[in-house]
Amino acid sequence: LLEKPMFKQPFQRDQRCLIPMNAFYEWKKLGNTKQPYAFALRGREPFAVAGLWEWKKLAGDEVLRSFTIITGKPNELVQEVHDRMPVIR
Repeated sequence: LLEKPMFKQPFQRDQRCLIPMNAFYEWKKLGNTKQPYAFALRGREPFAVAGLWEWKKLAGDEVLRSFTIITGKPNELVQEVHDRMPVIR
């Protein structure tokens, strides 16, 4: 996070957040195509993943609010599909 300019300032400014969800998708490459895989808790309970938020003032009084999901190394289940996954907390 500290190496990428887009993420460095929000991380250093403690603009960290938790993003609630009940599943996430990763895509597995199969030749020239990609197959989506949904990952969820067995009981479909919600969980949270790590994120960063930011807002920027645009022209006039307009404000652009955004967030990004932080990804990391996959666990044993996801590594069969993709080389990264959301950081789950």
